[in-house]
Amino acid sequence: MRIALVPEVNGIAQTLKRFTDFLEKKRIEYKVFAPEIPDKELFDAHIHRFTSFLFFLYPECCIALANIIQIKAELQTFKPPLIHVATPFNIGLCGLHFAKKLQFVSCRF
Repeated sequence: MRIALVPEVNGIAQTLKRFTDFLEKKRIEYKVFAPEIPDKELFDAHIHRFTSFLFFLYPECCIALANIIQIKAELQTFKPPLIHVATPFNIGLCGLHFAKKLQFVSCRF
């Protein structure tokens, strides 16, 4: 099984970190799509980071500048049967779009 994760990096990210620890323990492949965050590394080598900026109305939130072509290529190569979207922002919308377009099952927060 393979799972693609598209989190918002905040308290939810801590829960997703516990989830990825579980996936590793069970030897389930996963890939995380997330914004770059200066001085923070919440995940390991399974992460695919995107250039991001802080959202002025919600400074704890980084908005990723999702590269649609790159995300599509990564998902087509990885072929996850499940995409778990944990952010309402553009990278999450991108994950939801490709879950539908590439006929993967999507799970949203």
